[in-house]
Amino acid sequence: MRSVKWIIVLSMATTLLLGERMALADKGYIKDPDLLLKIQIGITTKQRVLEVLGEPENAGKFARREVESLGYWIDEWGKRFYINIYVNSQDIVVDIERLQVWGP
Repeated sequence: MRSVKWIIVLSMATTLLLGERMALADKGYIKDPDLLLKIQIGITTKQRVLEVLGEPENAGKFARREVESLGYWIDEWGKRFYINIYVNSQDIVVDIERLQVWGP
């Protein structure tokens, strides 16, 4: 009976861990490519980017360029792309960079 309880506890813990990992896997993933069309250079604010695309996979500030990068990724036509959206100190989008990922 004791081993049955441990099996149940372990299976529940595994389910919770896998569920959290799956939720994190979606962080920064753009599910619909058309959402990128809503982001316009010189017009769209950082807040609007977050509303449209959600939380980025990563973010970083570049002091020399005086911009912040919001990093996302997308799968299109069977290929993976990283999308970096740069916002200036006024939180306005100033550039969108699309980099194709090569390799496995």
